[in-house]
Amino acid sequence: MDAATSVKGAGLVAIAGALVAAAPASVPVLKPIDRTALQRLISVDLHRLQAGTEFRGIAVLGGFRIVLPRGERVVRATLPGYLSVALMTNRGRCFFAAADYVDGRLTSPTIKHATCSTPPMATAAGEMPGRRLAGEAWGYRAWVDERDGTTLLTKSRGATVQELATVRMRTIGLGAIDSPDSPLSNITLVGSTMEGNLMLVLALR
Repeated sequence: MDAATSVKGAGLVAIAGALVAAAPASVPVLKPIDRTALQRLISVDLHRLQAGTEFRGIAVLGGFRIVLPRGERVVRATLPGYLSVALMTNRGRCFFAAADYVDGRLTSPTIKHATCSTPPMATAAGEMPGRRLAGEAWGYRAWVDERDGTTLLTKSRGATVQELATVRMRTIGLGAIDSPDSPLSNITLVGSTMEGNLMLVLALR
């Protein structure tokens, strides 16, 4: 299956680099999906990286499809870290999705009903013209351009803001964490494409 085929479908959401597709099902189910198509949603402009940056690249860790009843879609995502994700749908239903991270891959996906809660609003000093702030964590911020449906991922270090990559999705939530024992960061972006909702879990080097 090629990239274009694997990202098409009605009502897509992704967890950990996965697509989440709306389909007739009363109980949500997470299903594995190939990472290649998701990797192609990400572009890094090396000419925009500042001199001396430690950034070396982005990789998608893995992904799963989540099947929801037809017409239901994810409208909100709360991320306390990067793997555990609280999702709320347009029908007011909430779910908690998670997976294990083993040897560079995501395994044992789970999803269950959860109590809905009100997440904190995304706030950040300064603005980026033409974009809205969709989420921030550990210095990473997601800036959405509603005109073309893309998200600019940035990293802030003090007063310096580094533009890292563009992702072809409208982001509604971001979660991140830096590794304590390696030069890696794991980031989750939750949002939507023209095909529906999407969530990516990325590894930044």
